[in-house]
Amino acid sequence: MGADLGAIREFALAAESLGLTHLRVPDQVIRPDGGYVHESMTLLSYLAAITQKIELVPSVLVLPLRQTALVARQSAQLDVLSGGRLRLGVGIGINRDEYQAMGIDFHTRGARCDEQLELLHALWTQPAVDFKGRFHTVSNIGIEPRPLQQPIPVWIGARSIPSDRVVQRMGKWASGWFVLANPEEFEGVKRRVDAAAKAAGRDASAIGTEAGVAVAGPRQHEWRERANGVRLAYFERGKARADKPTLLFVHATGFHGRLWDYQAEAFPEYHSIALELRAHGRSENASFHDWSDFGVDQSEFIKALGLQHVVGIAHSMGAHTLLDAAAVTGVFDRLLLLDPTVAEPEAYNDSYEASFGDQLHPAAKRRNEFDSPEDMLAKDLHWSDCSHFIPMQRPDDVNKLLAEELQVYNGPYCGFLLAQAGMAASSAYPFASLNANKESITLNIKSAQGQQLIKGLAAEVDVVLENFAPGTMARYGIGADVLRGINPKLIYASSTGYGNAPGPYRDFLGMDFTLQAMAGVMSITGEEGGPPLKTAAAFADFLAGTHLYAGIVSALFGRTQSGEGATVDISMQDCVVPTLSTALGSYYVAGEQQPRAGNRHPGKALAPYNVYPAADGHVAIICIREGHWRNLCAAMDNNVALQDPRFATMAERAANMDVVDDLVSDWTRRLSRAEILRITQEHGVICSPVNDLADVLDDPHLGARGTLEKRPHEAFGEISQFRTPLRFTDLEPMALQNAPALGESTDAVLQELLGLDADTLAELHKNEAI
Repeated sequence: MGADLGAIREFALAAESLGLTHLRVPDQVIRPDGGYVHESMTLLSYLAAITQKIELVPSVLVLPLRQTALVARQSAQLDVLSGGRLRLGVGIGINRDEYQAMGIDFHTRGARCDEQLELLHALWTQPAVDFKGRFHTVSNIGIEPRPLQQPIPVWIGARSIPSDRVVQRMGKWASGWFVLANPEEFEGVKRRVDAAAKAAGRDASAIGTEAGVAVAGPRQHEWRERANGVRLAYFERGKARADKPTLLFVHATGFHGRLWDYQAEAFPEYHSIALELRAHGRSENASFHDWSDFGVDQSEFIKALGLQHVVGIAHSMGAHTLLDAAAVTGVFDRLLLLDPTVAEPEAYNDSYEASFGDQLHPAAKRRNEFDSPEDMLAKDLHWSDCSHFIPMQRPDDVNKLLAEELQVYNGPYCGFLLAQAGMAASSAYPFASLNANKESITLNIKSAQGQQLIKGLAAEVDVVLENFAPGTMARYGIGADVLRGINPKLIYASSTGYGNAPGPYRDFLGMDFTLQAMAGVMSITGEEGGPPLKTAAAFADFLAGTHLYAGIVSALFGRTQSGEGATVDISMQDCVVPTLSTALGSYYVAGEQQPRAGNRHPGKALAPYNVYPAADGHVAIICIREGHWRNLCAAMDNNVALQDPRFATMAERAANMDVVDDLVSDWTRRLSRAEILRITQEHGVICSPVNDLADVLDDPHLGARGTLEKRPHEAFGEISQFRTPLRFTDLEPMALQNAPALGESTDAVLQELLGLDADTLAELHKNEAI
């Protein structure tokens, strides 16, 4: 009805005169696919003024997008003005664009909604409210007038099969829930809601349900004719070819209008049909079918198209539609499913559409390299590997990380990379620089209650990450076998000094320092004739953390193929040994280990290759090719050295390494580091200043790339927080969030994932389980 107030008025009055019980009004702050939707509370206020009896229901208000006190005020006022006819439908929504537009964290919307419902109930029923939560702090405030209904009935909307968190929300706060489940699913969902109500101390029979039946046309013979007409129209345009299969694209929603053109243009020689559940603008290249036009089962519609030799392609919720259709129709030669486990991937924004098109257009140009569209899709586009959805954006309720206990840098750095890639990470590690974008929880694994909490969390998360000493988790009954038995899809990731696989060192304790010794790094570090030295940077820990990250990401990808979880076992020693490659090369050539070489090449095969003095510090210079040496001589303006037979080849320069180093040092010590860097870069020489920590923190390149971001710190005033080194040209890095205090998020995480109430949490604190 759009903006036609007359039509809206007539509709509402007609519904009331027919004895209908209520009017439901949808709510959406913004619409990514366009369309006309009135602001629900404003429209309901208009309807309250022109009706007398009919109930008014926003269905549903996306509650986390709105200020709680304002919702309390608006809903109370509407209830008073309507004479107590408001039934408040609420949900948390699935549209990331709305949350981004409102500046609200999409990932915490469930926890925020739970807190809002508690605060709304208090504001509606109490003259003055004191409240302190994760998202709200209220001190002695109230609203007037309060609603006629005490409290306003709250009805909750969710997916057809709601998550445990939503079921708990219904059981605790809902006066009723909107049924989206089919008849076969309904009883199972209702039993879960009833159990949640009982657990919350409520009468389950007082919680109502509301379902609906969609009525749509045209009749069966009409939609069959319409389907046949679409197919014939394609042949008339010359799009279909008898020797080529049809590509059938299935999408769950109408948010992807601009993608149809990319799909059709990528495969101009094929018959391409795009199926969606809602209609929008037509494309000249692809056919659209709006299910609401037909009111029939999708698989029956596909049958009516009479397709043969079909490649079915879908992603997200469309994958489920495609699987259902494939099981019934039997028309598909091949199915390509894009991320079927994710309910709402980050697929509905301009950046995704752009990357989607970039992937498809080159494929169209290279299509002759492949024998079939199936081969092209599998090998070139890699749709089945979910590659469009991996970095920097996280679908809600997927890829949650529980970091059980992380020590020093190994595990925490892995968790840092995962958190900055978009995974919801909870950590018990206290060091601030590695806890950005994480939540911090504390669990006592030595207590029986703490162990039960970990088992409960393992059932809800995707990854458990720990770097205890080998066998620690198993000793407390929460090892990989136990937790993966609870959740077969779980990725259990562990990193220790020497790994958990059988071996003589498995039970050895290990730290970065001792791993540098055991892995041979100290034996090649230091000055010739001097003792073995460690590297001051904790590279073994960070290297292991990087491999642990790679193992987890690989396991998550493998799960999309197999549906099964995995146990990731990382040995710090395994990670460090490959870094010895240069020294091992010299070892094999000489037949024995060479003396330590300080800053020189480990095999003393390259010169110049050293740290040289500058007027204000030091610089590192290396020449690995003859051209580099010629460039360095030009930078030093030293044609004599270029003609000297002692420096004619790399082998000659290595044999006269001391002379080469003196020659270079004589030039560098007269100049500042900045001057040396400028001149060497102008002449194509590999050179860098030896920066101290202050230099690194103020490095302009690190600042330009966003690697370091200056942030306020409670103890130090300001620190430079580093980001993940992973960069993707089409995706902006996630915004940095300050590291939480140790244990700051414990209650919130346990409430969100396990639905624990305040009394239970208080008992756990008292028993030192958390």
